[in-house]
Amino acid sequence: ASLGVRDDQVIEVVIRQPDSRKEKKNPCDSVHDVAVAIIGNLREGQ
Repeated sequence: ASLGVRDDQVIEVVIRQPDSRKEKKNPCDSVHDVAVAIIGNLREGQ
């Protein structure tokens, strides 16, 4: 997944989720959660 953080910054995120975890949580939801955490951390660091 690519996150557009600013007009001049994009972060590429690669997530590998084991098959056993996919049964518990949709992979798209997992990517969303990671993206929210990354953007939250970036905003706090500014």
